[in-house]
Amino acid sequence: MTLVDGDKSEKKKIDYGADITALGTPTKQGYTFTGWYTDAGCTTRYPDAQLFTNINGITLYAGWKFDPDALVCRSLTVTGGTVTVKYDDSDVTNTLTVTPDEATGKKTYSVPEGATVTVKLDKTAVPNGKVFDGWSTSNLPTGQDYKAENITFTMNSDVDIAAQYRDAATDHTHDTAVCHPLTLKDGVITSVTVPGKDGADPEDITEIVKKNANEDGSFNVPEGATVSVAFDKDAFADSGLKFGHWDITGLDDPNAYQNKESFDFVMPAKGVTLKAMTQDASIEDDEPDIVGPIVIGTTVVVGGAVLGYQAYSLGAEFAGKLMALPYFPSNRSALAMMLWEDAGKPMPESELLYPDVGQEERDMDLQHAARWAMENELIPDLNDEGTAPEEMKFYPDNAVSKIDVLKAWQKAQELKQNA
Repeated sequence: MTLVDGDKSEKKKIDYGADITALGTPTKQGYTFTGWYTDAGCTTRYPDAQLFTNINGITLYAGWKFDPDALVCRSLTVTGGTVTVKYDDSDVTNTLTVTPDEATGKKTYSVPEGATVTVKLDKTAVPNGKVFDGWSTSNLPTGQDYKAENITFTMNSDVDIAAQYRDAATDHTHDTAVCHPLTLKDGVITSVTVPGKDGADPEDITEIVKKNANEDGSFNVPEGATVSVAFDKDAFADSGLKFGHWDITGLDDPNAYQNKESFDFVMPAKGVTLKAMTQDASIEDDEPDIVGPIVIGTTVVVGGAVLGYQAYSLGAEFAGKLMALPYFPSNRSALAMMLWEDAGKPMPESELLYPDVGQEERDMDLQHAARWAMENELIPDLNDEGTAPEEMKFYPDNAVSKIDVLKAWQKAQELKQNA
């Protein structure tokens, strides 16, 4: 017979007809012996009452149960964090004695000396309006990074550890602020102001944000900060182009800012993307010679949604051209559908589907229209340079201006004539 007790394996001779006591009772510090098993996983118990009558070639495995009471234990008190304890490379967290304090959220654990303890910040316990600022500790080994959300140490004395917080609304530095990415194309940040930061110079905060831009050019902006942005006129000074409108994602009411060359907004708890779209500087949206409102009451169904359109007052130079439109689209989806249907619903070259357009059968017309319009450069590509083809988006709900519609329509007509 072979006996395996976890630490060693040994051959043992047993008299014919002996009972289980002949095997003896092994010991292991910090564990209670649970019996002998016929498998290494200790799931099938060898019956204590069964006599050994045919044991040639049998291997029995000692079973163990971790027993923290059999070890020297220390007190670990934790507030604002979760605890994982390993002993002999085994996770013994669920076997520990824990005393909770419901009033403070503090928990006190009885942890075996020598165990490896990991304390992680409990993000669900962070108070509203606060952010983690580090751990207040006692009796921990030196060299710990108390600003890290997770810390690991060996238990060799009583320890008291508590999460500390700071006010998120008054925090503005790059390395400590609760920030979200602001992607800005053809625009500039003119000011960043953090409310409640007494004595903080907005110019200083703005410089901090600009200096700590990410590799992709986006900025880390503190949540709740008021951000002032403007169209980058200097970049287009000699280009013959001027501001048209903003393509906006991440703000709750993009229409409130779309047509403003410069505007202020409060940074939400998510990323924001602002892309300034340009137009020919010689084209005026509102010529002095107004022909009166052109009322277009047509509706169109795109992807199952009914889109309505408003009346517009247009300059005399454009009125005649726009009268030829089947309807006046208000966003990229409607514009793509109008151009595609007018062209006879041609199939695009690519079979890839846009991830931000519906994938159901009823959405395939819009998928085809969007892809065809993009392939023929009738609608601007809003994806960042280098975006993989399968990850490219269409941005179907982004608004289109009168000039955008007119340019796309004229180009589509030229495409038809040259076909």
